[in-house]
Amino acid sequence: MRKYMDKETALQHLIDRLMESALNNVGSRADVDAVFLDIAKNRLPVWLDEVETYDVAEIKRGRWIVQDKGIIVTSYCCSECGEVVRDDTGYDVAIDYPYCHCGAKMRNEDDE
Repeated sequence: MRKYMDKETALQHLIDRLMESALNNVGSRADVDAVFLDIAKNRLPVWLDEVETYDVAEIKRGRWIVQDKGIIVTSYCCSECGEVVRDDTGYDVAIDYPYCHCGAKMRNEDDE
């Protein structure tokens, strides 16, 4: 499963840990190169694991496509899965059915 984190939080965490490590370990220029090589190979992965991650789900987005326009009932087809709904309310189908059974969040034609 993918892990997500806030970019600014992760960057600040890495900067703080880098400064802490550099201040504690640097004595000469040769030491600086060795420290940064060690940080890049061994410490960065550990530091990134310390940053809080979030469980997120990808949002599928779709549109209701007019399939059969009748006088009273209009049929619409989901652009993602092909599910057909029949709407007889006379309102915007994306308002009446904001989600398809496949989980896609449906949007109006004017939504971008």
